[in-house]
Amino acid sequence: MSGLLTSLQGVSSALNAFSQALGADQANVSNASTPGYAAVRAVISPVGFVGGGSGADSVVLKSTGSAQADAIVQAASSQASYSQTQAQQLSSVNQQFDITGSTGILAAFQSFSTAFANLAVTPDDSSAQQAALSAAGSVAAAFNSVAQSLGSQSQSLQDAAQSTVRQINNLAGQIAQYNVQVRGQTTLNPGTDAWESQ
Repeated sequence: MSGLLTSLQGVSSALNAFSQALGADQANVSNASTPGYAAVRAVISPVGFVGGGSGADSVVLKSTGSAQADAIVQAASSQASYSQTQAQQLSSVNQQFDITGSTGILAAFQSFSTAFANLAVTPDDSSAQQAALSAAGSVAAAFNSVAQSLGSQSQSLQDAAQSTVRQINNLAGQIAQYNVQVRGQTTLNPGTDAWESQ
């Protein structure tokens, strides 16, 4: 009978060791595309090689990861994400300032400059005077249009920020409720890693 129990204990130990090794492989597959993740290698020491023949298989998980390198990669990823978000938000602002001169404020200023150059050559010409006044009005209209567009975009960004803050506050409230529930429990629920009262 003791031989059977010893065999079962050995099999249980081996299954536990292989389960840990499989968990390490699953983590490696799951995090294969995670920036900065260092793969974990499971080294299984069979029965008789640990502690002078303790009778139990053991698993040692080894990683080439570096906490400092992980922190650097996470900081770089965070900065890249911030820069990408900022670029997306500024792209609509950049559209308001067309540097080609085909539209917007620059185009209005070019027309304004041409109209006043013509007016300087023939100051008594009523059509040149009217063209100069029209060009000045176009510059003012271009500034007003850009100001309205920027104001609308600013309001849109403020609304998005307020929505994000509300979501964060909602999630923080849910976490607080979970913490209160966990504090009131007395036994561990293996399905949720939370404590339950009996």
